[in-house]
Amino acid sequence: MSARQNSSKNLYNGKKKNLDELSVYKLITDIYKATSGVIKRETDDLDLPDGYRNLINRLSGNDGMTQLDIAKATGLTPPTISVTLRKMEAAGLVTRKTDQNDLRQTRVFLTDKGRKANKAIAIKTDQLSKLAIECLSKQEQDTLKNLLIKVRNNVIPPSDKYFG
Repeated sequence: MSARQNSSKNLYNGKKKNLDELSVYKLITDIYKATSGVIKRETDDLDLPDGYRNLINRLSGNDGMTQLDIAKATGLTPPTISVTLRKMEAAGLVTRKTDQNDLRQTRVFLTDKGRKANKAIAIKTDQLSKLAIECLSKQEQDTLKNLLIKVRNNVIPPSDKYFG
C-alpha cells in the first residue's frame, strides 16, 4: 500500500471527514480542477488555449459537427464558438466546410495538426488517469468506474449524442 493510500482514508484537505459531510459535486470539481491544471501544464508545449483543448476533444470523436452542435455540446454560445473556431482555423487546427446537403450549415473538421494535438493531449490524459487511480486496487478501480458511469448516465440524457 502506497503512502498516499494510507494517508487518504477519509481525509479531505488534511482533515478527517465523515463521508456524509462530503459533496459529490465538490469532490468531482476538485478532481477536475486539479487534473485539468496538470494537463494544461503538461501540454503547454502545444501552445493551445484551454478552450481549444475542449473543442479539439469534442471534435476528435465527432469530426464534422456543425457549429451549432458544438455550441450545444459545450454549453458555449454560438458567437463564442464562431470566434474560437475562426482562431483555431487560423492556427491550422480545424477546417470549416459548408455542408453540401444543407448549405446553411457549416461543418467543422480537425486538421492533421488538430489530430496530432488531440493525440498528445490524450496521451497525457491517459497517463494522468492511471496515476490518479494507482492508489486503488483493480477491484476498487472497476467499482469506481462503474459508479461514475452510473452517475454520468443519471446527469447526461441518453439522447445527447455528443457525450459518447
